[in-house]
Amino acid sequence: MTRKPKPDPSSEAGDLRDLLAAVLEALSLDRDADDYDERIKERTILARVVIREGLAEPAWNADWLRRKLREEEARHEGGEQS
Repeated sequence: MTRKPKPDPSSEAGDLRDLLAAVLEALSLDRDADDYDERIKERTILARVVIREGLAEPAWNADWLRRKLREEEARHEGGEQS
């Protein structure tokens, strides 16, 4: 059995900071935004998922959350309702 190399602590800390920044982005929606209640509910669900799962692969989860936020924003800008 081969051992996995230990992750670099500075890299791991950076990934965690990036994950927390992505969660903050998800929860930072202008209160005056159209459909605020529905959108913040969807974003909160996404944030909970990455917080729960994110510690295993924080960099991947931060990228996933940001992709989901871009998709949600594109739907909103295009006039599409969720």
